[in-house]
Amino acid sequence: MTMEIDRDALLGALREVVTVVSGRTTIPILANVLMECAEGRLSITATDLDLQATTTVEAAGELSITLPSDKVLAAVQSLRPGRIALEPVANRPGSIRMKQGRGQRTLAGLPATDFPLRAALVRPTAFTMSGSALARMLDTTHAAQSTEETRFYLNGVLFHAFEGELHAAATDGHRLIRCKADLPDGAVTMPDSIVGSKAVKLLRTLLGKHDGPVHVEVAARAITFAIGRTVINASLIDGQFPDYRRVIPQPGASMLKAPRADLVEGAAGVIAVIMGDGKEKTRRIRVDLKAATGCEMSADDVTGASASELVAGSLTGREQAFGVNGKYFAAALGIFAEAAEIEISIDDPAAPVRITAASDPDLIAVVMPMRI
Repeated sequence: MTMEIDRDALLGALREVVTVVSGRTTIPILANVLMECAEGRLSITATDLDLQATTTVEAAGELSITLPSDKVLAAVQSLRPGRIALEPVANRPGSIRMKQGRGQRTLAGLPATDFPLRAALVRPTAFTMSGSALARMLDTTHAAQSTEETRFYLNGVLFHAFEGELHAAATDGHRLIRCKADLPDGAVTMPDSIVGSKAVKLLRTLLGKHDGPVHVEVAARAITFAIGRTVINASLIDGQFPDYRRVIPQPGASMLKAPRADLVEGAAGVIAVIMGDGKEKTRRIRVDLKAATGCEMSADDVTGASASELVAGSLTGREQAFGVNGKYFAAALGIFAEAAEIEISIDDPAAPVRITAASDPDLIAVVMPMRI
């Protein structure tokens, strides 16, 4: 049971999956990665029971063992580029010696038969979609995911088929972002699927290095994504995602059009002053929509600090003012293209703020108001 592999190839494969391993697990086998080599391929798998990632890489020989994820990653990183060999240690069952030239690293593992692999999906809905389209959906919506444990059904991104389109949405109750794309062939029957935030983070990392298609399979309780050489198998969040479409307002009585870059810079400038010491003394910024100038963003805190920024733009409808969470407002503006002309629409100061851009027709952001 000896395997030879290129050090850089092994290191890259390990880095793709080790983030799945939980640092707080009390089950020893879950702190390990499964390594199985046969027929010229090494597969490396990590799991926390809800999320599993498997990647493959070329290797020679045979191997079947689990090794501590942190130890094996550190051992491979400590070696030089080039070929390395992994072989069993005599008189130490379950231990592996990693050899390169005169260097050796010895690690104690656990039997591969103890590793809890997730079951394959049963009668899934399968389709293939553009990796860039999936990346855009996740990159734009992930910021609106909730982190509250009491509302676990919001701790992820919802995917569902709607009126011939594939929609992705996330909300934490204070803001909402929805992105849509063409519905892939075969996806019309997919069930509504809430992909958890940990899986979303891993998918975004993998998609950042992948520009090809992604094969997706969805069942009632789980979903898989095949991204290049890596397969992600994740449990879906078992809960009822709210009907977010009811929260998205129609264009309101006032609509401001202004350059995205100016709005982002203005919001960032105001936030920087009232949160300059890193302590969140206030969250609210005031936005005044003015026919003559466009809008003014301002804020003050309990220490007496204040800031304001004027942003040139055109206002349709009546002048009015509203309050929003500054960080949420800036993040919502930031999902649109840098050169976009943003459309900020609101009906009255107590109504949700609708943010869109003609250059990004697939995106809608909604930020709930705050009292001013």
